[in-house]
Amino acid sequence: MKNFLKLIGLLCILFITPIYAQESYTLQVNGIPYQLSSPLLAENDTIYIALSQLADLSFTEVSVEKDTFTFNFQNETYTFKANIKSFKRGSENISLATPTFLVDQELYVPIEILEHMNYPYEIHHNNQTIDLMSPTIYSRNSDSPKDHTYIEATYNLKNLPKHILSLSTPEALEEILTNALTNKHYISFLEQTHSDKVIDYLRNRLSYPPYNTILVSYRVINTHTYPNQITDTVTFPLKIDFYGSSLRFTLDDTKWVFPNIWATYYPSYSLTQMDIQKSMDSTIMHALYEYYRNKFDLKDDKYFQPISIITSERTNQMIRDAYTLSYKNDDSLTEHETPYTIEIQQVRPSGKIHYIIDIKLQ
Repeated sequence: MKNFLKLIGLLCILFITPIYAQESYTLQVNGIPYQLSSPLLAENDTIYIALSQLADLSFTEVSVEKDTFTFNFQNETYTFKANIKSFKRGSENISLATPTFLVDQELYVPIEILEHMNYPYEIHHNNQTIDLMSPTIYSRNSDSPKDHTYIEATYNLKNLPKHILSLSTPEALEEILTNALTNKHYISFLEQTHSDKVIDYLRNRLSYPPYNTILVSYRVINTHTYPNQITDTVTFPLKIDFYGSSLRFTLDDTKWVFPNIWATYYPSYSLTQMDIQKSMDSTIMHALYEYYRNKFDLKDDKYFQPISIITSERTNQMIRDAYTLSYKNDDSLTEHETPYTIEIQQVRPSGKIHYIIDIKLQ
């Protein structure tokens, strides 16, 4: 009789516990296959994604307090609870067609949440793929060129060094300057004459906010097999110190010396005065691009750029083109080239700096 009652109890548990099917849909981020650690699930003709995974690939994180799940994205706070057909964006309550639910303490939300986040995405039912396009991350604190420190520079936008002139044409340089003036961008190029000023500026600020707390997030991408695949999005603290007159960086388990300074100008303010603060920021951005390129075996030889453009919006952004050469897992010796755009973003949350390295299929 006892065994019979146990069996009845077990059957009751099975009937009241919802069973969710692992969905055959796959995820792409910026056109690149993305390997989720928690799979997409399906229930009631709706595709669900784990909130923690959505936060990871959005360069943020979920906080959990009792039964409430919260994360911040693009200057908005989103709050969820399990088994409820709504969520909060700030103080606004927004309805959902289907409820959220928990699986092993992992909160799953319907994919329609992306519409309310203004997060660009497409569902391709023909090949069962969901494609997310990650936006430029919002910076709580804006960049203000008028508050920067400037010095008169020996070499400047009116007197470019010979190595820059030899690597470009007058027409190309004029186009870059016109673009920067029209869009109020920064112009950056390799030039060491005033490197001591940049090094001293950083040395005097590394012990104080925001430069004493620097984070770096980036996509982990497997470039050795074709097609390439993003396997994770990670975040590590960045440590900066000095090796002689050069900057030395430590990120995760990698330490490297970066001897180059990228002199940076804001032509809307001056063609001859070098922006010391933005030269420092630009140098860090270039060092991080070099780290990412080398770590994941990206190539940029045919996209060589002697001059960089960096946006002066709330989020500073530098763009580089690169590509990979990889092979299929079929023992063939055919190389497949995949072109990418690498975005280095500088975001300024309160009291710290967050550099984001994103990769997008061209």
